Formats: sequence, structure tokens, C-alpha cells
Amino acid sequence: ILRNEDTGEIIGGVEDPDAPGFQALVTPTPTTLLADIAPDGSLAGVTLITLPSQDGGGNIVFFPVGTLLDVPFRTPPEATLAAIHAEAGLPGLEQRLETMLGAGIGEVVAVPAGQWANLVAPVAPLTVQNPVAVETTDAGGQPLSFPQGEIPLTAAQVGPYLQADAEDQADTVRLSRHEAFWTAWLAALDEAGEDAVPGEGEAGIGGAVRGLTG
Repeated sequence: ILRNEDTGEIIGGVEDPDAPGFQALVTPTPTTLLADIAPDGSLAGVTLITLPSQDGGGNIVFFPVGTLLDVPFRTPPEATLAAIHAEAGLPGLEQRLETMLGAGIGEVVAVPAGQWANLVAPVAPLTVQNPVAVETTDAGGQPLSFPQGEIPLTAAQVGPYLQADAEDQADTVRLSRHEAFWTAWLAALDEAGEDAVPGEGEAGIGGAVRGLTG
């Protein structure tokens, strides 16, 4: 019946971008959420990557794991990113961040500390401008010290460097180390070429990083 119906009024779409009622069909901005997972399974860091638009660009946004968000039907009705991950895992973390941002997240990737070594290996060691000195331990429990200033960062040291959490330093200080790492890594990838980007295709960390290089 519907297929053969020929009554009614045909209303054309508004084609003038400046006219009232104009609606544009847009391509969603590709986004990838990286969740740094500590050896004990807790959340150690949250990084959001948005790939370049048609006009170029792209962003890397770092979130303190202590960021406090509203959580409906919870007592109390708010929790930090670390607590949300502990209680609801990656799906809960993604949902709360999407609500905060008012935008969807295309892909969520969990990154254990040990995986950073494989990702960075093609361009390691990196020359990083470390903003603040910090001490931590490696996967074997051996002490690691990262002094302030220009330091070489081996592939195996990247995970501990990103997840280093000193009691006398605010989480925003840790984020400054993330910024220093990403600055050094992207610069090294630009110089080394696309073959140094981990993975293949447009998915995962490799796809997100590949979109930012150059």
C-alpha cells in the first residue's frame, strides 16, 4: 500500500546553508580513548585522541584520573574516573566521559604498561623534555629515576614513565609527563615515516597515531 501511494505533498530540502532549516550531513570526527592500565588493573591514565578533520588538525586530550563526574543512581552520585573504571570497567568509563563531553567516542583501547614498549620500539629511544623529576619502579620492581630536563627514554621505560605516581605530585604533573612523551613520540614518528607507526589500518592506537603524524 505504501509503495503505491501517490498522495501527499513533497517538500524539498533546504539547500542554502544560510537559510533557516538548513541541515548539513557531516562525518563524525574519529575519536579513540586510550585507558592506561596499571599492573594491578587500576586506571592509571586517560587520553582522548581526535583525528584530523577535513581541514586538518587533531587533538590529544589528557584527563586526570581524579576527575570527578556525576554518576546517576550511585551513592554518593559522583565518582572519580579511577573509581568509575574500578566499578564499571571500560564501558562505564566510556559512558561517563561521553556524557561529560556531550559527544560519542568511537573506540576505546586498554593499554597495559608493558604494551607501550612494543608501540614505541620502532623509534626508541625517545628524547623527552621531562618537566618534573620523578622516581618509580620497572616491571621487575627495580627502581627507576627520571630527572628533570632532557632525558633518553627507552621503549621499556615508557610505561613506567607514563604511570609514575609520586605522592608529593598532583595528577596534573603526571599529565605534563604525558604531554612531553607524546610530543617526543610524534616528532620521532614524523621523522621516521609511516612505517614506524605501530599496527595497520585505521583502528586501534596505530590508526589514531597514524592520523596525527605529519
